[in-house]
Amino acid sequence: MPSRPTTDPTALSEITRLATLGYGGADIHRVLKADPRWSNRDYYVGPSLRTVQDHVKRLQPLDTSGPWSLTHADPSTAGLVLDMLVAVIEVTGGRIAQLSMAHAQWVVTILQARPDLPLVDAWLLAGAAMRRESRGERMNDIETYLAFAPWRGKDEWLRFLSHATKAGLVSDSTADALQAWLAPLLSGEGEWTVETNEAFRYLFVIQAVQYVKEGKA
Repeated sequence: MPSRPTTDPTALSEITRLATLGYGGADIHRVLKADPRWSNRDYYVGPSLRTVQDHVKRLQPLDTSGPWSLTHADPSTAGLVLDMLVAVIEVTGGRIAQLSMAHAQWVVTILQARPDLPLVDAWLLAGAAMRRESRGERMNDIETYLAFAPWRGKDEWLRFLSHATKAGLVSDSTADALQAWLAPLLSGEGEWTVETNEAFRYLFVIQAVQYVKEGKA
């Protein structure tokens, strides 16, 4: 039986990014068809609508916990969830304006362990952890990321990537992109900037979100 065609990793990351921002499969497919990376006047070479919809579906957690509300919230952690809710509403343009109880609990767990983790990253990783827990999928890449706390700077990134690459916690496409950025930095020809740190964070967090049990992201 012939194997299924592999979706372009860049397209997969874009689908994941848009899905986390609250876009549905049909809307994401329209965005991809308008993107010159996968389309021009004559033809479209990006993933099909069915492929997009399937990937969006796989990103959804098996969550029956119900919506989070202050009514039943723990007063000692409600502030964390409310701060997160503001970040989520702003980053998604209001497309997502509510957290589930399970998602909120994961947010609290992650932020209590790593209070300096950017709020949007905590929201994305909490969603990924919740989905994986509900499906019995591994979480060692997320836990290792939180343990090494690489978002704090260059030295932390180098320590994290050294371990994560050897342990197979970074996908091939992510590792290639990170190494392309690291090469000039390690040779002294480049400078570590806020933008570099943001790009590294984005690459890893999106990889963590789009991981599925059948294989690497």
